[in-house]
Amino acid sequence: MPTGRVPDVVSKEAATDASVTCFLNVLAAALPLLHENETLKLVQLQGFVQSAPDFYEQPSVIDGASTLAVQLLEENGKHARVAVGVNALPKNAPVEISCTFLVVPSKIRFLGRYRWFDKKSLK
Repeated sequence: MPTGRVPDVVSKEAATDASVTCFLNVLAAALPLLHENETLKLVQLQGFVQSAPDFYEQPSVIDGASTLAVQLLEENGKHARVAVGVNALPKNAPVEISCTFLVVPSKIRFLGRYRWFDKKSLK
């Protein structure tokens, strides 16, 4: 992941890609905590962008994470969102993502990192 302020050191596009990586990391931390027949519903996504004082496009940087959430979680990926510009982030990261999930009954079963199955297809 790149380091530094957006857009002075890190381009807006690279920061958007970093928001995608951050969301994948949050999702990877949450998924193993689920029990059988449970899935996640994203309630809120908070995005923090280390920004130059004259940069006002924080929402478009966090769009990368929001778009991926809806692509991966479908209806359960629709969420409330906050996108904030900050002066600094830990380890000089350009983006930080925080998510609030709700655990809900699953219509699909998670069988590992690369295997999602619709319950109908398992019968």
